[in-house]
Amino acid sequence: MALASVNGIDVVSATIRMPLVGAWSADAVVDSAAGVTGACTLALDGGLTLVGFAARAGVFLETSYVRITGGAAGGLAKPARVQHYRGTTVRGILGELMRTSGETLSSTADPAILALQLVAWTQQRQTVRQALSSLVEDRRLGAGVSWRVLPDGTIWIGTETWPDAGLTAPTDYQEIVELPSEGWVDLGSEVPRIGPGVSLEGRRIGYVEHHLAETVRSRAWIAG
Repeated sequence: MALASVNGIDVVSATIRMPLVGAWSADAVVDSAAGVTGACTLALDGGLTLVGFAARAGVFLETSYVRITGGAAGGLAKPARVQHYRGTTVRGILGELMRTSGETLSSTADPAILALQLVAWTQQRQTVRQALSSLVEDRRLGAGVSWRVLPDGTIWIGTETWPDAGLTAPTDYQEIVELPSEGWVDLGSEVPRIGPGVSLEGRRIGYVEHHLAETVRSRAWIAG
C-alpha cells in the first residue's frame, strides 16, 4: 500500500517542504502515465492532507513527475493589481489579492490584524505571493506577523502562537538524530503529521521537510 496519493493515484516517492512563511511545495513521483495537472490533493495515509496546484508536471517512462505548490487555485504567481488605497483595512487589501489570485483567505486568520486600519497603501507591480510578503512586513501591522499557505490550501495571516502539536515520543514519532548546532532534528514516524508553526514537546517548529519513499523521514528546523 502506498504511503501517499495525488488525486487518488499512488505516490512512488515525494519530498514535501513546509516553511513558516510562504507556500509549501511538494515534488512527487506518481504511478501514472496520464500526467497530473490542475488542482491536486496530496493525501498522506493517516497523516497530512495537502491541497495545492500542479505548478510543473511531465511524464517520463510512463511515470508522472509533478511539482505541487500550496494554494487551491494556483494563483500566488499571478500579478497583483497595481492600485493605491486610501482609508482601507488589511482585510480589504487581502480581499483584492484573493480575488486576483482565486485563492481563499483562511477562517483562522487573525481578526485583529485583518481589522487594522491603514491610512494609505500602494500595491506595487509584483506577484500576489510577493504582495502578501510586502503587506506582512509593513511595520503598521506590528512585529512578528507572517503569512503562509495552510495544508487545506487557504491563506493564513497572523502572529505565531505556537500551539502544541499534540504529538509525543516515542508513541507518535521517534527522534533519529538531533543536531542542536544546526537547529534541526530528524524524526521517524509511520506517516508525516507535523508542519510549521507548532510546538513539538517544547520546541517551536519553523520549517519541515518530509521525505517519503519506502520509509518516512522528517527533518524539523527549530525556530529561534
